[in-house]
Amino acid sequence: MIAALLDGAGMATAWLIPAGDLAALASRKTGKLVMTASPKPASRDKYAGFRRHSAEALATALIARIDPGSD
Repeated sequence: MIAALLDGAGMATAWLIPAGDLAALASRKTGKLVMTASPKPASRDKYAGFRRHSAEALATALIARIDPGSD
């Protein structure tokens, strides 16, 4: 899953979370998965390892998930 926080001019922060990890990390409310992730760079919340602060970093992480052998 890709979740993004937009700032009007583009992407401020995004999270790239594999479905299996999301199911384990998110809360369940009324049959839905709910995540509460902090966009702050220094935040150490449970989503910090999935957080990306640029479109380039998000694209690099996405490519690495799709093609683990890419550099």
